[in-house]
Amino acid sequence: MFILSISALREIAEDYRRQRDDDQTNNKLTRVVKDGKLLKCKWKDVTVGSILKIESGKQFPADLILLASSEPKGMAYIETSNLDGETNLKLKQALKDTSDCTSDEEISRLKGICEAEAPTKHLYEFYGNIQLGEESNQTHPLDQVQLLLRGSQLRNTKFVYGLVIYTGAETKLMKNSRQAPLKQSNVEFSVNYQILYMFFALLALSIISTIGKIYNAKFLCVHWYLDGIYDVQPINGTSYDPNSSDPICEALDAAGVVKTLMTFLILYNNVVPISLLISIEIVKYVQAIFINQDELMEWNNTKAKARTSNLNEELGQISYIFTDKTGTLTENVMEFKKFSVGGQLFSAEDMNLPLDENIKEIQRKLDFVKDSGSSEIKADIDRFLQMLAVCQTVVPEYTDENELEYQASSPDEAALVKAAAKLKYVFKSRTPESMDVKEQGELKTYALLHVLEFTSARKRMSVVVETPEGQLFLFCKGADNVIYERLQAAAEGSREFEIQRITEDHLEKFATAGLRTLCFSFCELDREFYER
Repeated sequence: MFILSISALREIAEDYRRQRDDDQTNNKLTRVVKDGKLLKCKWKDVTVGSILKIESGKQFPADLILLASSEPKGMAYIETSNLDGETNLKLKQALKDTSDCTSDEEISRLKGICEAEAPTKHLYEFYGNIQLGEESNQTHPLDQVQLLLRGSQLRNTKFVYGLVIYTGAETKLMKNSRQAPLKQSNVEFSVNYQILYMFFALLALSIISTIGKIYNAKFLCVHWYLDGIYDVQPINGTSYDPNSSDPICEALDAAGVVKTLMTFLILYNNVVPISLLISIEIVKYVQAIFINQDELMEWNNTKAKARTSNLNEELGQISYIFTDKTGTLTENVMEFKKFSVGGQLFSAEDMNLPLDENIKEIQRKLDFVKDSGSSEIKADIDRFLQMLAVCQTVVPEYTDENELEYQASSPDEAALVKAAAKLKYVFKSRTPESMDVKEQGELKTYALLHVLEFTSARKRMSVVVETPEGQLFLFCKGADNVIYERLQAAAEGSREFEIQRITEDHLEKFATAGLRTLCFSFCELDREFYER
């Protein structure tokens, strides 16, 4: 009972700590818009139908429908690392009819009816609709683009207004959580079995000792090592009166046997290490405290937090590590090394140069080819750098020091856009309908008509854009085999044919050197064809 009490006290301490964390979360403050005013409200008091104002860097206390934001056209950037582990920013956009309500007074005058599907655990699925105005019959569909999930964080956006649709246990975050099962470590299993074996050993030892005691009492009688305790000399076959006070009789009756067995169990009880269990419980609790205070385990201003100490020792028992890709272990860092355009190879001589020095050397070669080359190669280089900056889904973010950073869904895209920026094609900003790129000092705005996201089936991503000159282009990047299959057939001996052949040779050399390769292609679209 004492051992179980120690274990229970440890569990109580950890449960209390978890409850304290829950209370801190539930009592966090958010701001509710009511009658044109902002009122403070605890997370646990947020109700469905309320309109919240969330500021940059804050988490969403419930699942919300994005109504408006500080950004143009109701855009908002969120980070969902608490939900899916992805640190890249995701773009959300409010409905056109609500995005103009960017003040507390305007948003509080907004009236209507919102319908949403029953709560589900699917993070990337949502269906609903909203009917604005008390007498309006026009219904606007809602989907994942307007959904702000609890647990995600607002980034790179001053504020958003959101309509609460799911709270508490109905949020998608809570739908995906489950009660933590009671866990036991391998060491705990092993200790339990070892103690069980020791108990059987103790029992066997006590039984053997009891039999020896009875044998000694019946046949030897004299304790030779004690100079003889009593002098009765039993004769083999002699029967004894069980009612006699003779010690031999006492040792041979049933009660005497049980008493003797229990005596030996108590004498030998140290064979079973009862204190070991208490020691393990105390050590686990102290280890959890050490983990919480370990500065070497701190990352990004966040210390490690041992929510339960049941599995501490498993940290030293890891045999296999399964990862979804090598990037999990290598920090997913990628650098732009070299490229081939128009049959020309642009690369630094030393593959191990730092990124900035590598780009500078490439820039020198680019300038030399542009100055001495034909107009065709100049156009190819400009088009390639243009595609680097435009054919992507990267989100630009400005830091407090007004420095430009790129948030990308994959390290490839980030590396490509950063390289384009260093080669004087700087991607500056984006809206759902346009992109701003500073090309060699001149700011140009591209109308973003369509984005075809990368999928494992397509093995490529594409964008359809309209240039400032009014031209329509399809820009595409993807795996070499997918791009080559779709290239326009080139006549043998032509410039295009030679470029394709030389580029294939370069691709093979890049791959042999251990580099990750990607092909860019483009197609100018006829406006009539595009409209159709």
